[in-house]
Amino acid sequence: MIFITYYADLDNDSYGDLSDIGNSLCNDPGVGFSINNTDCNDGNITINPAATESCNGIDDNCNGTADDGLIFITYYADLDNDSFGDLSDIGNSLCNDPGLDFQLTILIAMIKCNQSY
Repeated sequence: MIFITYYADLDNDSYGDLSDIGNSLCNDPGVGFSINNTDCNDGNITINPAATESCNGIDDNCNGTADDGLIFITYYADLDNDSFGDLSDIGNSLCNDPGLDFQLTILIAMIKCNQSY
């Protein structure tokens, strides 16, 4: 008789709960179980080792790093909407466009004297 260790898979994404110690069984228990325990968030079907990383501050692919492999761009606050970042802003490195009040600028273009607040 061959025993296989099965792990609880609460979100049914084929990746068992990382914290589950598993049960050795001679028969496949079916839906809700997996032969691995590599899912870092077994309550969310979109988070598992095969998931594609998205810009959300979450480790989608369970490799220990959130938003890895994404392109980050430094944006600077542009409070007067003149397309130049504010000199006093240190910038924010983001993988999503932050919207109207920020501007992607080259560092030299960021340095200007008459920024109104």
